[in-house]
Amino acid sequence: MTLVSIGQLIGGLGLFLLALSMMTSGLELAMGGRLKTVLAASLRPAWKALFAGFAATALVQSSSAVSVVTLGFVNAGLVTLADAFPIMLGSNVGTTVTGWIVAALGFKVDIHMIALPMIGFGMLWRMVRTGRASAGIGTAVAGFGLFFLGLDALKAGFDAQAGFFSLSLVEEYGERGILIGLVAGTFVTILAQSSSATIALVLTAAESGLIAVPTAAAMVVGANIGTSTTALIASIGATPGARRTALAQFFFNLATGLLAALLLMLFLPFWGNRQVAHPAIALAIFDTLFNIGGVALVWPIRHRLTNWLDRWYKSAAEDRRRPQHIDRSLIATPSLAVVALQHEARRLIDFTVPIITRRLPPYDPTTDLTPHSADVDILAGHIFDYAARLGQTDMSADSQQMLLDSVHATQDALEAATLLKGSPRLEGFGQAAPLALFADAIRAALATGQNGEALEASYQALRRTLIDAMISGHAPQDAASDALELVGDLYHATGRVLKARALTADAVAEAP
Repeated sequence: MTLVSIGQLIGGLGLFLLALSMMTSGLELAMGGRLKTVLAASLRPAWKALFAGFAATALVQSSSAVSVVTLGFVNAGLVTLADAFPIMLGSNVGTTVTGWIVAALGFKVDIHMIALPMIGFGMLWRMVRTGRASAGIGTAVAGFGLFFLGLDALKAGFDAQAGFFSLSLVEEYGERGILIGLVAGTFVTILAQSSSATIALVLTAAESGLIAVPTAAAMVVGANIGTSTTALIASIGATPGARRTALAQFFFNLATGLLAALLLMLFLPFWGNRQVAHPAIALAIFDTLFNIGGVALVWPIRHRLTNWLDRWYKSAAEDRRRPQHIDRSLIATPSLAVVALQHEARRLIDFTVPIITRRLPPYDPTTDLTPHSADVDILAGHIFDYAARLGQTDMSADSQQMLLDSVHATQDALEAATLLKGSPRLEGFGQAAPLALFADAIRAALATGQNGEALEASYQALRRTLIDAMISGHAPQDAASDALELVGDLYHATGRVLKARALTADAVAEAP
């Protein structure tokens, strides 16, 4: 063991990590955000999301990048855990491509003949295309060349160490050695934040004879477990959905890793002192089969797993948006199902009331004026889906009418929330008396479900006052015009809520 060989190992690992970073960042730049677009367009069906996760990871050589993008989708509320999980599964299989690059090219060709021209061409392209997204292609190509240079330095360093010692944990400690190798692979991956780097390191060491194949296999399993820590770290402080998605990947990697470790232990007595002609290829095959096998085992039960995780980290908003009355089991009894549907529609209507009242004076500066339109959108989606399923059953004429009334009421509530989505609070513009009358009329109408004439009269009075103020110059034209628009939206939104309540009046009458 010499300082030169140690320097080769450290430098090779550094080059390798730099190469992976350049390849990932370069391809992300070249794609210009298309990675997000491709993944977003590949969420359904599930097999398409699985392939998209595999292809994206194989292309950018980073399961971490794909995981973080997927978590971003969940964090933004664009997809659910059930949609994101297949991408995560495909991403795990995509990490095996690094092992095949190392095994198939890293030890079979003249490294310098490939690496140096790629670095030169890549950097030249980057200089020519500076300031454009396509410059990322040059960065990625140069990174790919550095990948092979780093691999060559690692191999030289490991070859120099092979004569001094060989890491044979399994041979020395038996089954415990598999667990030690698994922990070691996990730990190295957590430090490097890259399973690709760990796998390349292990395969190179195994090819040089520094690590015995059974020990290397255990470390490869550990690398697959360790890669899920990136998603866990990225989910800190994120939404409950994003945290559940990160946990889903972690549980999958941990479960399949422990199963692979168990299989290695069971196979160990049959291994004996066998020698492998090409350890890197054997380990690449093992890594691929282990990941594909894990996906095959989890795929049939993925819905159960995601449903179980959906009960974790529940937020108040998610509980609020979850249906409380409609249940699929009731669809077999349509007469009961339509009653439950009316109660759910009535609950949705109640969601729209704060959207209206929080824009009326007097204002509480401590009140969050963020509209609850997301609550309305999500719950309305559940109601429409349930109504569509219920509509396919045989039911009486009365039940059909209740179904139609519930759907129309839901649509009215949704339109009321949409009218005021993102609207500001209603300011007075010096017209305190007409504004107060209008606000009182809206509150009275929402509280009683009546007073339609008083609401109409106060609306017309405030509208005339705002128009007069705009014409006379007592109020800025733009501000008065915005106020007129908001007053109209408030009036029409209130009317839709009153109409929706009338359609679901039976739900109130039948309530205990």
